[in-house]
Amino acid sequence: MATMTIEEGNVYITTGTVEGTATTNQINDGSGGVTVKIWATKIDQNLDNPVSLIAIPVSKAGRAVLQSGDLQTHARAIDLKRIKESVSVQGFLEDEAGKSAWEKKKDLLRLAFQRGELTLVWGIDYTKLTPSPGTETHQTLWTPNRSNPLLGTGAFIGKIQFTETAGKIGEAEGTAGEEPPESNIAIQIQFLRGLDI
Repeated sequence: MATMTIEEGNVYITTGTVEGTATTNQINDGSGGVTVKIWATKIDQNLDNPVSLIAIPVSKAGRAVLQSGDLQTHARAIDLKRIKESVSVQGFLEDEAGKSAWEKKKDLLRLAFQRGELTLVWGIDYTKLTPSPGTETHQTLWTPNRSNPLLGTGAFIGKIQFTETAGKIGEAEGTAGEEPPESNIAIQIQFLRGLDI
């Protein structure tokens, strides 16, 4: 596939680049690149920043202050910004004109085994953004930025679970020769954000 238009409600994993404006974003994976589209039913974005708390002892004189109504904590926090980001996606791989659900499943497994940093995109409808629709980009994007890692780090596949549903594999062709129904593969996939070293 050469280019794919980003659509609202879908998640895209690609080895290619995202191009375009707020209204016409496309993924260009060139020749030999891979892009997989997941029809998403749920997207959870998580940020974990472990903060260490040190409890400070309170003297007898300090306790009198606490009893007088000053209930401020005496704990001290150490925030080293050891931040971990992840995105968990639940959805479906669906048969499409260009690629079957089975091919998408194989592509995701190949990316997990053979690739490092990937680009992760999930689309929103830019016209619904406030306060000024059209000024934001059309997607949330995790993409590698080798020249300045502070401006962008890619996504790594941390975990995948596939659940196959009945479809072309599970049902035989009908007696009248009609085509069996399209297949769906339910997917739960977790991405971790970071820089490949």
